[in-house]
Amino acid sequence: MKKKDNCGDGGIGGSAQDCQDSLAIRRLRVIFTPGEKKLLAGGVFSDVDLDNVDFSGADLRETCFIGVSLEGSDFSEANLSGARFLECDLRGASFERAIFHRTSFHKSWLIGVTGLSQQLRDYVSAKGGLLWSC
Repeated sequence: MKKKDNCGDGGIGGSAQDCQDSLAIRRLRVIFTPGEKKLLAGGVFSDVDLDNVDFSGADLRETCFIGVSLEGSDFSEANLSGARFLECDLRGASFERAIFHRTSFHKSWLIGVTGLSQQLRDYVSAKGGLLWSC
């Protein structure tokens, strides 16, 4: 059973442990084949729910995400060079070994994300991301 997500609710109704627990139990949705992940570069995703989607290893260069919910999604080892996240929900997303270069996060929520070094956290904040840990 999926727990209610208490992350990022301004502290109402959830502890840091609740947040970590709810992020840990999500299952990834596999909607792209490995071949399709190589064809996503330059695409546009707008106003869609892509929560818990497996983007690991995807080529997302110059891809634009506008108003997209990507909560709990996995961007491990994805190439995010030139990607733009505009007003997106990236709570609990994983960025282990992802490639960042000219990547922007204007008004996007990155609460409880994993896989970002302090240098990358500073980069994300400088590129407009609202970033903090649970």
